[in-house]
Amino acid sequence: CSERLHQFFIATVFKCEEAICAEEGVELSLEFQDNADIIQAIDSQDASSGLGIFMLLEEQCDLRTGSNDRFTESCHRRFRTSPS
Repeated sequence: CSERLHQFFIATVFKCEEAICAEEGVELSLEFQDNADIIQAIDSQDASSGLGIFMLLEEQCDLRTGSNDRFTESCHRRFRTSPS
């Protein structure tokens, strides 16, 4: 998914550059949006921290009585307070 590609880009470009500059004593301040929370919200398979969107969708697909409305309700309950 594009969010994983974005995260890979952040990790390989920005975070590595910051580490290299820190090792060389060069002051560098980069501002970028880390999307780890979004990836967690999409992909989480950990029931203790809350299932992600893909797992909620899979759950509805596996149920004989699953529906779009129930999937939407599950997402609203899961992400009522926070995306992660």
